[in-house]
Amino acid sequence: MGPERVQRLLESGALNSPEAMKAFQAFLDYQYWDSLWGGLGVWSFFMTLLVAICIVVWKAN
Repeated sequence: MGPERVQRLLESGALNSPEAMKAFQAFLDYQYWDSLWGGLGVWSFFMTLLVAICIVVWKAN
């Protein structure tokens, strides 16, 4: 799931409902632990998250 897809979800308002947010959080938690056990994979996860946040902030301005 790339930053573009996260951006599209945010723009569409798909994450506005509490259930969607819970599911999204669970997905992020799973991704985090999955990549943590993968060693350096945790860095690629954080980089992806960072890029996604930057894109969201940049688009919002």
